[in-house]
Amino acid sequence: MVRAGSGTALALSCLISVGAHYGKHALSALGPELMSELQLNKRQFGLIFSAQELPGIILPLYAGIVVGTLQPHVAAVVLTSAVFVGQALVNFSVRIQSYYTLLLGRVVFGLGDGSLVVLQGFIIGKWFAARDPEDVELLGRCLRYC
Repeated sequence: MVRAGSGTALALSCLISVGAHYGKHALSALGPELMSELQLNKRQFGLIFSAQELPGIILPLYAGIVVGTLQPHVAAVVLTSAVFVGQALVNFSVRIQSYYTLLLGRVVFGLGDGSLVVLQGFIIGKWFAARDPEDVELLGRCLRYC
C-alpha cells in the first residue's frame, strides 16, 4: 500500500536536484566568456569541472553519514546549503577574478551536488517502502535523470 502524500513526496524528491543540475551545467554554457574574463586556458577550464568531481572520491562515505544520521529534511537543508555556498563562491570568484576561489567553489558545490542523489534515493526508499523493492529501485533510477 502506498502512503498518503506519495505523489507529493515523489514530485518534491524529483525537484531536490533541479537547482544543482542547473548550476552544474550552466557553467559549461558560459565557457568562452568565463575563459576570456578570467584569462583561462583550456586545461584550466577543464580543471574547473574536475574540481567539482573531486569530492566523488569521498562522497559515498560523506553522503551515507549525512543522510544516515540526519533527518531527511535536515539533510536536504545541509546538502542544498553546500550547493548554494559552492555556487555563491563560484559567482564571487568571477567578480573578484580569482581562479582558485572558483576551484574551491566547485569542490564545495560537488560535495552537496553528488550527495543530493543519495538523499533523493533515501527519500524515495522511505516513502515507497511498502511497495515492491524492485519498483522502488526502478523508480529511484528513473528519478536520477529528472
